[in-house]
Amino acid sequence: RRRDSAPAGGMRSRRTPSFTEDLKGLAKLFNDGLLTEEEFMAAKKRILGS
Repeated sequence: RRRDSAPAGGMRSRRTPSFTEDLKGLAKLFNDGLLTEEEFMAAKKRILGS
C-alpha cells in the first residue's frame, strides 16, 4: 500500500514547484518590463485558475 500512496504524494510535490516557478517567472517578466500589467494579470489569472 505504501507504494500506491507514494506516487500520489510525489505528483503533488512536483506540481507545487512548477506552480511557484511559473509565478516567479511571470513576476520576473513583468518586473523586467517585458509584460504589460494587463498581460501580467491575464497570465497570472491563467496560472491561478489551472
